[in-house]
Amino acid sequence: MRNEVGAAAAAERGLRALLASQDARGAWSDFPRVGNGSDEWVTGYIGAAVGAHAPAAAERAWSSLAARSRWSGGWGFMPSYPADSDSTVCALRLAETLPNGGGFRARRARAFLRRHQRSDGGIATYVWPRRMVWHTRLRESFEGWCSSHACVSANAAQLRRFVGRRRVLDYLVATQNRDGAWRAYWWYDEHDYATAFAVAALASSPDPHHQSAANRGVAWAARETPATGPLRTAIALNGSAFATALRLYALVRGGAATFGLQARLAAWLVESQLDTGLWAPSAWLRFPPTQVVDTTTIEEWHVGEMVRGGVMVDDRALFTTATVVAALHAMVAASRADER
Repeated sequence: MRNEVGAAAAAERGLRALLASQDARGAWSDFPRVGNGSDEWVTGYIGAAVGAHAPAAAERAWSSLAARSRWSGGWGFMPSYPADSDSTVCALRLAETLPNGGGFRARRARAFLRRHQRSDGGIATYVWPRRMVWHTRLRESFEGWCSSHACVSANAAQLRRFVGRRRVLDYLVATQNRDGAWRAYWWYDEHDYATAFAVAALASSPDPHHQSAANRGVAWAARETPATGPLRTAIALNGSAFATALRLYALVRGGAATFGLQARLAAWLVESQLDTGLWAPSAWLRFPPTQVVDTTTIEEWHVGEMVRGGVMVDDRALFTTATVVAALHAMVAASRADER
């Protein structure tokens, strides 16, 4: 009970910090060193994370996104970037927290998302290579960026109103690693993001094959989380609040069997919260060369550099904080449901 109260209080402080950072348009912006910073993708992601607990802020965020006019019907990293499936999924997850589900604008976005589903059932971030060549002026293959990505697919699989959801769930089962995790394409922390979202999506399906894959994902998260000793060096990126929150998000689906590990992770997150209510930036977004499909072939990543193979963090800490707030809220809700 004490752990639950502390987690709820930390989540509330984090939520207040996020609401204070929402701008007059209703948007959030982060990753300021990538282009001019992301607002569309970040607004969708944060809005979806806080929507259930701050409906007025979610409505404002959706209004901000719905006002963006794109021929494709989707959203992108920011207005000057081509629309992509992951930014669109984040906006649609926000829309699903609203009473009307986002209305016609959301229906257009779901049609855009369907065009990104590949023959294997997975979701590609981009599907128009020529448009990417024109936009980037890079005369090279975009096979990597236009292939199915587990992290994007896991995000999309959480959408209740997406007609291709069953195929995405089957794709996740087919692409699960033998150890139970999934490998992300866009994240330097290669496993926790894709695994947390895949587990959440698969666990919500009544299909026993999906449930079994979710259980294997939870088992991976449990094996990778030490029951004793310091956590700082045990979680990816040396004490990353982002990775720790995602690990917690996956373990919540393990129920009572993982309560002890959940409590350890939540306690670490509570203790590491900053005086501002935020958590230190630790969402490391990476940019594989456009032609690379298998990121394990990349020998070197350039942390803090916006170059080919670059890795950039959410300097404003909003993306990290939204992830922690969502994980703590999920843990508290599951704990209270279990008590009932």
